[in-house]
Amino acid sequence: MEIYGYTNEQVAAGVDKPSSLSEVTLVSNADDLREIAKFLNSIADQIDEDSDGFEHEHLSNTNETVSKTNIIVFNEAAL
Repeated sequence: MEIYGYTNEQVAAGVDKPSSLSEVTLVSNADDLREIAKFLNSIADQIDEDSDGFEHEHLSNTNETVSKTNIIVFNEAAL
């Protein structure tokens, strides 16, 4: 697994290539973490069912209230 992301400064500057991240910190509450876990489990199921057909999904497409930060899961097999 690899993790990529943008800082707020990169977004404001229009940077279009994400940076490789060595660490991620989630500042959250129990309810939001459960929603994220459900999202990740759902994506894992979709990849199991159709690895060749699944590319990526945004958490914000399924749950707008979880976070101000967009979480995107990209299927490594789609690279």
